[in-house]
Amino acid sequence: MPPYAWYLTAEGLLWHDDISKINWNVRIKNDTRAAIYLIGAEPRIDEKNIIQYQEALEGFTLHIKDYPEEKKKRIEDAATIFIKYLISMMEDMEQAFNYIIDHGTKFEFTMSERTQAIGKELAGFDGTEGLIKDSSLSYKALSEMYGDKQAAKLSKEQRRKMRGMIALMIEKSLNAKISRFKDIFGRAPNLN
Repeated sequence: MPPYAWYLTAEGLLWHDDISKINWNVRIKNDTRAAIYLIGAEPRIDEKNIIQYQEALEGFTLHIKDYPEEKKKRIEDAATIFIKYLISMMEDMEQAFNYIIDHGTKFEFTMSERTQAIGKELAGFDGTEGLIKDSSLSYKALSEMYGDKQAAKLSKEQRRKMRGMIALMIEKSLNAKISRFKDIFGRAPNLN
């Protein structure tokens, strides 16, 4: 194989792009979607999925590494709002679960005004169109799944343990998402 062919192969494998030929609107939309899915993913525990996920995360990080700063910032801003949205959703769900634990009655999972406002902000980014709809379906599904009289029979200690377990699951999930954000962008999201 001649050296020129080696160069072309290496260029293709390393995702080399001529910056002037990129349709940035399409690229940022697709990369925003990819970043959000990578941050929000819950990879299965088996080794094969974790390795594939780590490779995808590393590949995406390299893919955006040399972007102009303002283009990368747009993806980072969307990812930050996404994490804020997840935090708010999880707070809504934790509140609802605690109600179920305390009262043993079905609770209507509704999206708080805070979560709705963050969702509208998130919807302003190209590549996030399906997230709000998916979240609404999650609230509906949880509302249908949880809330029966079983929780009313729990002791105070069992309720305390369930609250702790829910809080721990939420904390662990959010920490993983923030860690992935750091892997991609090299810093923690500004969640203030």
